[in-house]
Amino acid sequence: MKKVIIDTNFLLIPEKFRIDIFYEIPLLVPGCEFIIIDGTFRELERIHKDRNAANIALKILEQFKDKYTIYAGNSAKNYRTVDEEILDLATDSSFIVCTDDKDLKRKLKERDVGTITLKHKSRIDFG
Repeated sequence: MKKVIIDTNFLLIPEKFRIDIFYEIPLLVPGCEFIIIDGTFRELERIHKDRNAANIALKILEQFKDKYTIYAGNSAKNYRTVDEEILDLATDSSFIVCTDDKDLKRKLKERDVGTITLKHKSRIDFG
């Protein structure tokens, strides 16, 4: 079973581009397991006062909380960013990361980790 990690920026897509990611991702990766990094909630909380999309993302996460697992990270490591946590978890081809972050996508490709990205502001697909 593929494990699909959803990056913070990907959680902003439903509001900004009217794409239901929790419907679309399983069409691309049937039977996948969703993972949300614990730090993603902190990132969304920090920006939700300034961005409607972040507020909607938090509501979507609450609505679909039975569909994903929260990854708390390695407490011995001092992560500076959610991207670092994602890179710590996504170590091989059993993972797919949903992100639009170009630098993160490059690093994941080096590890043979697949990505799903936003295409033409109208759909999501493998990157």
